[in-house]
Amino acid sequence: MTITTTWSIDDLEYDPSDGFVKNAYWRLEGKNGDKLIYDRGGSAWFAKPESLPDDFIPYAKLDEATVLGWVKTAIGSELCKQWERDVSYETVKGKPF
Repeated sequence: MTITTTWSIDDLEYDPSDGFVKNAYWRLEGKNGDKLIYDRGGSAWFAKPESLPDDFIPYAKLDEATVLGWVKTAIGSELCKQWERDVSYETVKGKPF
């Protein structure tokens, strides 16, 4: 069976006065069917600018795809690819002795 990788957002930390997202808690899972093979999680922190840009999207209007885009940009494409590879194959623990 093929192992699939899935990114998701677990939670957001935001400023209630203007909806600026300060921190996104993310998760990356590798699954073989319904069986979780490996998961990795973390957070991406976003620095609040002096003034919010014209294309600013407040918390109440966000969707997961937008936030995942921000997270992946913050992590960097090479590290995202590496982590996706890391969760896309099964390993076992043990010692040969």
